[in-house]
Amino acid sequence: MRILFLGTHGQKNWGDELLLKTFMDQLSPLADTIYVNSYAPAETQAYLQDYNVQVFNTSTDRFKLLFYLLRSDAVVFGGGSVLKELYTAYGGERYATLHVINTLTRAAKLLGKPIYFCNIGVGPLETGQGLALTRSIVNRATQTTVRDSESFKTLGSINTLSPYQLSSDAVFSVNRIGLGLADKKQLAKTASPLTIGVNLCRNIENNDNWPYFIAQLANDLSEWCTAHPNSRIVGIPMQSAVSNNNDTTELKSLAKAVHHKSPTANFTIAQADSIKDIARAIDACDVVLAERLHTLILSTIIGTPVVALEYDIKVTSVMKDIGLGKYGVNINERFKTGSILALLTRVVGQKEAAQTDLTHAYSFAHHIAVSSFEDLADQLKSIGK
Repeated sequence: MRILFLGTHGQKNWGDELLLKTFMDQLSPLADTIYVNSYAPAETQAYLQDYNVQVFNTSTDRFKLLFYLLRSDAVVFGGGSVLKELYTAYGGERYATLHVINTLTRAAKLLGKPIYFCNIGVGPLETGQGLALTRSIVNRATQTTVRDSESFKTLGSINTLSPYQLSSDAVFSVNRIGLGLADKKQLAKTASPLTIGVNLCRNIENNDNWPYFIAQLANDLSEWCTAHPNSRIVGIPMQSAVSNNNDTTELKSLAKAVHHKSPTANFTIAQADSIKDIARAIDACDVVLAERLHTLILSTIIGTPVVALEYDIKVTSVMKDIGLGKYGVNINERFKTGSILALLTRVVGQKEAAQTDLTHAYSFAHHIAVSSFEDLADQLKSIGK
């Protein structure tokens, strides 16, 4: 079997790369060859050196894409916020992603190729045009699974005709060992300095609220450092080495703001050259404050309590679905001053309860993700029979 696997790869985003590796682990036993798109083909080919893949350039290899589409037995869109309108902070044309997927799925349907949207996010979709494009796209699919209840509700609201199911994010199928960590999280000794991890994502839903959010976060972290001088803060960048939406750039700005208010604050930024680097950094933290969905998911898998900085409906929805909604604050609105500090204080003060909640959340989401992959494998095996 040959599979054309499509997603957002090669953009220095470790969340996307973890999704890619997760799907390769699941699909490679089923396929002789997997065709994978990437914005950095050489890097992605090296990253996937243990798999039988052929990588092509997302932007420039349009003829290769058509060739691989013709040769493939199935088209799989794997994870991520696939069907969405782009935020203004991201730049580019609002419907750019939808237009590309609309063209691809129309061609695949004409060629008789089965199409699978697997563990994807749907939304934000704020206009009639966005909703209409999404309806056309999903109606061409053989099967669609979505990672959260808001995505599921959206598909229901647009009268989707093809089969769709609620699942969880594909990364929940991974465990600590798969991330290069010991089977169980080692709790920090009391004498160790309490470590707070922070992850930022500039691509916020309400772009106008970013300055307010950053000011509140810097103030709350500086107050925490003043009250707990032995604590340390570690920035955890999931996407760097890019000009747009660079986590490291935003973390450096936050560190500067925190130091301005609390000059002695211990604020460093972790070296993040691999998913395992990210996992080790999260494992070393006592609590992680994070915007990016896969930072929160990794923390849940690893067992590090979280405070979700909800920058996007997908974060709010996933956290709610797995029973961790009480650990989040919506940063798209003018939330109450001190809200982040209050959540941080609560999590640190009730760490055992927070870790119990994480255990339950991971167990629930892991079971669903594994079952979803088993169902996908059954469907792919049935092709051609």
